[in-house]
Amino acid sequence: MVVAVLKMISKATVRKNAKVLEKMGLDLSYALNNFNHNGKSEISYEQLLYANEQLQTIIEAIPDVIFFKDAEGRWQFANEPAKRLFHLHTISWQGKTEIELGKLQPKYRTAYENCLRDDENVWRSGAPTLFEETMIDGDGNQRIFVVRKIPLFTPENQRKCMVIIEQDITSHKQATEQDHKLAYYDPLTELPNRRLMMVRLEQAMADSSSQGCSGALLFIDLDRFKLLNDTAGHAIGDLLLKKVAARMKTCVHEEDTVARLGGDEFVIICSGHAHQTVDAITRAQLLSHHILELFKVPFQLDQRNYYSSPSIGITPFMGQEVPVTELLKRADMAMYRSKAEGRNMVRLFDQDMQATLDMHNQIGKALYRVISHKQLHLHYQVQVDDERHAIGAEALLRWDSPEMGWVPPNQFIPVAEESELIIAMGDWVLETACEQLRSWESNDLTRSLKLAVNVSSRQFHQPQFVQRVAQIVKNSRIDPTLLKLELTEGLILTNIEDSIKKVMAIKSLGICLSLDDFGSGYSSVFYLKKLPLDQLKIDQTFVQNVCGVFSLVL
Repeated sequence: MVVAVLKMISKATVRKNAKVLEKMGLDLSYALNNFNHNGKSEISYEQLLYANEQLQTIIEAIPDVIFFKDAEGRWQFANEPAKRLFHLHTISWQGKTEIELGKLQPKYRTAYENCLRDDENVWRSGAPTLFEETMIDGDGNQRIFVVRKIPLFTPENQRKCMVIIEQDITSHKQATEQDHKLAYYDPLTELPNRRLMMVRLEQAMADSSSQGCSGALLFIDLDRFKLLNDTAGHAIGDLLLKKVAARMKTCVHEEDTVARLGGDEFVIICSGHAHQTVDAITRAQLLSHHILELFKVPFQLDQRNYYSSPSIGITPFMGQEVPVTELLKRADMAMYRSKAEGRNMVRLFDQDMQATLDMHNQIGKALYRVISHKQLHLHYQVQVDDERHAIGAEALLRWDSPEMGWVPPNQFIPVAEESELIIAMGDWVLETACEQLRSWESNDLTRSLKLAVNVSSRQFHQPQFVQRVAQIVKNSRIDPTLLKLELTEGLILTNIEDSIKKVMAIKSLGICLSLDDFGSGYSSVFYLKKLPLDQLKIDQTFVQNVCGVFSLVL
């Protein structure tokens, strides 16, 4: 029995109690080696008593729950962790069976009955058994154990006794579950994150294929969420996201998935149970309109009512006809159509969107060779003063594709901004514009002309953007005051403090700065005085929406 116990002790426990085990092993070996085959003891009573005390010491030192039962299932020994787990200090437990212990401790009756049933299964198997068990301890806490049950038999194969060792793995299980939660769930809303959503969408599409049913994907984006973040702060924005998540979970079926992709974007996977695609679309549309109705009820944010609305895009799926990423693009495109048409509405992905998406994919593939194959060109649009005298020009990027001809910038620039290509393209534009300025300096007619270059948001927010601009200007040997960088209002508002620092650094190089499309976003005059701007270009929609007299002092 002693050998069986020592073999089943975990390696970690052995390491913690190495010295005690070593001494215990020597003492036991001495005692056992002096016990002859006839069962007659050749050692003294004191030696046996000492060996028994050492065995008691090592078992009590082990943090695992250990107890022994005889052939009839009567408890003969329990170490301190076992006594604490079953609250044995308060009862006379030695020599009792599980049935008797259950009568003495009614709250543990179920645990004892389960233990008795497991014992019988182990006796019948005749071999050590390992399994996991969940128990409620005396304090009402749920604890998880790895249980080892070791049946011992006489030489005649009769039941002798059983050793039970239970290792508490509750903390390990909780840590594992926490790691899983961090990897697959959004910490703010506790919804599945993008990673888990992709797994579940792939599974839903696979189930759809095997069952011959259709499903649908909803892409949901909150309208004007950025305005709330900018005006009320991120804490209020986070509170809204949590309340939106909770509200959306109330309107889906148990087998559906509500996930947060990031920011204010959510996805709902409607599992494929519809026999026809039209049925899946109908269900998705009903769900979408239910969500729109839910949003009509104001959200309570910091004791204030806030009204929000969603823009929703829907795309159905049948089997695995398209990749998961393509399905997401379709739903995303339908959502943006909803925003473009006025927000707070639902749009279904259609063939027109498919044609746009196909073009998007074609452009994405072709863009990777535009610089190396010299397919990009800069056109220069002249800028004049009020007397129509040329004072400069704006560099306009154009793409001459051998396959698609002249591709409009509003088609290829958004695609480039989705990847690192926009950074390489931005560098090329800046270098080419500086070369043009250098060329103009050799001509009296063009020597004083300024050249404006548009900067993309992704390019501007690169950590080394200012250093890169300074290097290009230095290498081209131009007068930096003739170069004008045009920034958009949205670009600045993405990270106001960082943007101000970069703008100040660029201005220190002598480069002119222009703010383009002012008034197209959530315009705020207060940050203008922090920016050393040389030019402010007001968006026409801002002017059109002004009622009465608007006076602005800069």
